[in-house]
Amino acid sequence: MSRKLVSIQTIDRIEPIPDADRIVLAHVLGWKVIISKDMHLSVGDRVAYFETDSLLPESDPRYMQFMPRGVRYMRLEDGTTVTGHVLRTMKMRGVYSQGLIMPLPELGIDPALPVGADITEACRVIKYEPPVFTGRGANRQDKALQRAMQGIIGEFTAPCSKSDAPRAQTLTGIWHELCKLEAVPTVKVDGMSLTFFFDGSELRMFTRNYEVDPTHPDWRDAYELAHRYFTSRIGGLSVFDIGVGMCVQAEYAGPGINGNRQKLAKRDLFVFAVWQDGEKLPRDEWEDSFLAHAAPEVNPGDCPLADSMDTLISAVDGMRGRITPNVLDEGIVWHLNPDQPIPDMVRGELGDNLCFKIINNTYLTKHHL
Repeated sequence: MSRKLVSIQTIDRIEPIPDADRIVLAHVLGWKVIISKDMHLSVGDRVAYFETDSLLPESDPRYMQFMPRGVRYMRLEDGTTVTGHVLRTMKMRGVYSQGLIMPLPELGIDPALPVGADITEACRVIKYEPPVFTGRGANRQDKALQRAMQGIIGEFTAPCSKSDAPRAQTLTGIWHELCKLEAVPTVKVDGMSLTFFFDGSELRMFTRNYEVDPTHPDWRDAYELAHRYFTSRIGGLSVFDIGVGMCVQAEYAGPGINGNRQKLAKRDLFVFAVWQDGEKLPRDEWEDSFLAHAAPEVNPGDCPLADSMDTLISAVDGMRGRITPNVLDEGIVWHLNPDQPIPDMVRGELGDNLCFKIINNTYLTKHHL
């Protein structure tokens, strides 16, 4: 399911910011956004809410005021390049601000549209995606893109969902239902999501959006790790644990990948999902080799779903040491047990992945994400 980068939402609460005369903190869904008092917005007003990772195109005059804050560029699937300002988590006057609020008239959006309406396309916003792979020695984004594009051989066609999880702050409408469900929390590893699929004759490998050539230098190491990790010895024979129709999704992290922000000593795979014939498997049905290389579990008592969302966000903020000692962790992903009855409204929000995440705000601000 596609992410609503921009939607019509209602301001639920506005609160003052200590020692700040010109700005206040607005609450939209589970997000908190710093806004100017000069916007003259009030509780109950309908506004356009832009999520973090939104790229506001430089070519659109509606966003010219944001370009002095910084411009990035991104290569699209058709090979063209788009430039614009990317919304990131920021901290000001001791409070976090995530996303952007704009009045609907400034965007030319029909005010009669319902709350929750997806207006991403009307706002010409796209999701910013960093280079698909940094590559060894790649010190410029364009060089990294050129290297990575050489290894792409097709679109994502694995029989499972693309690896993605909505942030908890977007799920206020189903939070009371989520808190009733059984979920396994795991550490979110900061790397590159890979999907390995065995089609009956060969092991194929995919990034989040593409199939890649496993013999290409940028992908060969990950492919070799998968073969080495996901093989068992049975009766003196070597048996591949990824069976026909099975997909294993793992985060590929370490030196040269996403800046290695978790300071891993070597490249490694961290399994976070296993699928069989298009169905996600509960963790207790994984092969031992998958569990041996899985993303670390978190004690559910440390982050109970039955607590408030704000408390849960605070519990994740500043989390460190679960991947590398004394190093900040990116966050936590909660994976619902797929064997339990799950309400349609929850499935509708989470999709087949049946998971959601909270990202460590300290991590986001430290790395300007």
